[in-house]
Amino acid sequence: MRGIGTPEIVVVIGLLLVLIAGFFPTGIMRGEDLVFSKYIGPLGGGISDYKHIELADAVSLAKGIEEASLLSQPRPMEVAKGIITTEEHIMEFSIPASAREHLSAVNLRFSIKSTNQYGALLVYLNNENIWSGFPEIGEEVRIQLPTASLLARNSLRILAGSSGWRVWAPTTYIIEGLQITEKTDIDETRVFSFKVSQTDLEKFYMARFFIGNTKPIEPGELVIVLNNELVIYKGTPPSGGLLVPFSTGVRENNTLKLEMIADGSYELINLEVIIFRQTNATSEKTLDFLITDALFEQISAGDKKARFELEIEACDDGSTLQVIAVSGDREDILIEGPAMIGKLSLSFVPLAPQGKIILLPTGQCDARTAALKVVPS
Repeated sequence: MRGIGTPEIVVVIGLLLVLIAGFFPTGIMRGEDLVFSKYIGPLGGGISDYKHIELADAVSLAKGIEEASLLSQPRPMEVAKGIITTEEHIMEFSIPASAREHLSAVNLRFSIKSTNQYGALLVYLNNENIWSGFPEIGEEVRIQLPTASLLARNSLRILAGSSGWRVWAPTTYIIEGLQITEKTDIDETRVFSFKVSQTDLEKFYMARFFIGNTKPIEPGELVIVLNNELVIYKGTPPSGGLLVPFSTGVRENNTLKLEMIADGSYELINLEVIIFRQTNATSEKTLDFLITDALFEQISAGDKKARFELEIEACDDGSTLQVIAVSGDREDILIEGPAMIGKLSLSFVPLAPQGKIILLPTGQCDARTAALKVVPS
C-alpha cells in the first residue's frame, strides 16, 4: 500500500474545482450588435481616390422557400395553472424590417402530448391574447399570427387558464414540436441602377460591390451580374461582409442584378458600389455612427461597450495611424503609433449615441473594412 502522490493530489484538486464551479451560474454570452460596416480602401496620400454609391440599406432575396423557420422548440414544454402552481413559457423571435414588408403569413403550430383540460390553453403575442382553446391529447394546433401585430422583436407567451372549481389540481398542458414559420412574397431577383460621371469614367481603374452584412436565413447560391453582361460573382455568400471587385464593364448608366439561382433566402444589409479613380487620396477619413437608444442605455448602464474594428491589408514602411472616437464633448484616442497590418479591435465607451470615428494616417495604407459594434462589457 502506498500514499497519495503529487499526481493524485492534482487530479483530486481539479475535480473539486469542477464540482465547486458547478454550483455557480455561468454567464450567458450575448451577441454583438452591428452599428455599421463599411469598406474603407486606401488611407493616406497616394494615387487613388474613391467614392461611395449607396444602393440600399436592406433588401431580401428568396427562392424556393415556401416557409422559413423563425422559432423552433421541439422538446416538450409544460404549462400549468392552479392555486399554488403557475408555469408558463415565454419565447422571443425576430423578423427583420425588410422581411416584414413581404410577409404573407406567419404560422404557429404545436402538438398536445398531454392535458387534463381543466382550463383553457392561452397564447399571447406581444402581450395580446390571440388564441384560446381546449385542445385534446394528440391534436395539432395551428394558429395564424396576426401580421399587423408583429414587430422587429416579438414575444410569444403560452400559458394555461385557471382550473376553476377544481381547487385540488392545476390545469396542465404538455406541448411539443412548437414551430413558428413565415411565408413571404420576396423576389428572387433585385436590380439596382447607379451612375458614374464622365469625369469619373475618365479616371476609373476599378470598382467594388460591397454588402456590409449578409444574413443567410437559408443559404443558397447567388449570382451578381453587371449590366446584364458580366457575371462578377457566383456562389453561396458566407455570413458577414461580402466584397466583390470588378474592373471592366462600367459605363455611365449601370445596373447590378442580384439573383438567387438555387433555393435559399438572404437578408442583405448596406449595399453599395465603390468607384476607384486615379487621383490623390485625402489623408483623413471620418466615419459617422448612430447607436440606437436601446443599445446606448445598455452602454450607459455599464452592460455593453462600443468596439471599432479595422482590417488593414498593407502599409508603406514608416506609416503611422491615429484612431480617434468623438462622442458628446469628448475625444478618445483609441490608438496612436505605427500602422500595423492585420485586424485592429479597439474598445471605448461613447458619451452620446451619435458621434464619429476619425482615421488619421501618415504614409499610405490599404484598409479593407471597418465596423462598429456594440458588445458585452
